[in-house]
Amino acid sequence: MPTPRPRHIHHGEPLTHGAWQRRAWLANGPGLLWLLVLFVAPLAMIVGISFLSRGADGTLELPWTFENYQRLAGFGWLGYDLLYPLIFLRSLILGFGTAALALLCALPLAFFLARLPARWKLPALTLVMVPFWTNLLIRTYAWQILLAPEGWLARGAAALGFIEAGAALYPGTGAVYVCLVCDYLPFMALPLFASVEKLDWTLV
Repeated sequence: MPTPRPRHIHHGEPLTHGAWQRRAWLANGPGLLWLLVLFVAPLAMIVGISFLSRGADGTLELPWTFENYQRLAGFGWLGYDLLYPLIFLRSLILGFGTAALALLCALPLAFFLARLPARWKLPALTLVMVPFWTNLLIRTYAWQILLAPEGWLARGAAALGFIEAGAALYPGTGAVYVCLVCDYLPFMALPLFASVEKLDWTLV
C-alpha cells in the first residue's frame, strides 16, 4: 500500500491528517473536558432547573413551566410589573460597564507587566494575584468600610467637594463598579498579559 502523504507540518515534522487530529485531541481534549464538566454541565443544569415549578415549601419539582421566565419578563399574578425586567436590564448594564472598565484598566496593566525586567515580573504578577488570597465576602466588607462616611476615601472626596461632608460613597452605583472591577480585574489582566508577553516588541 502507498504511504499516506503528509498533509500537515507540526514543528518541522510531517504528519498525516489523522495523526494531526490525534495530536490535536490529545493537546486540547483535557481542557475541553474540563470546560464541559465544570462550565457547560452546570450551566445546562441551571437552565433545566429554571423550567421547574416551585412547591409549597419552596422545593423545586415537576411539572415543567415557563412561569419563571414570565416573571422575568414582568408578567405576574397581579398583571404586568416592570420590577424584574428593570433588575435584569440594570444587571446587564452593570456587567457590560464592568467589563469595559476592567478592559480599560487591564490593557495598560498587561503592557506594563510585559515590559518589566524579568526579575520584577514575578513580584508584579504576585501583586496582581493578591486579591485572590482573600475571600470575596471579606473584600466586599472591606470596600464597605473604606467607602463608608468615616472612611478616608469618603472624607477625601468630601474635602475635594465631590460629595457632602458626612456622606458615604457606599451604597451607590460608583461603589458597585469599584468593587466589581477590583474583583474581576485579575481575570482580565492575566490572560491579556499572557498574550501581550508574546508580542514581537520590534514591531509594536
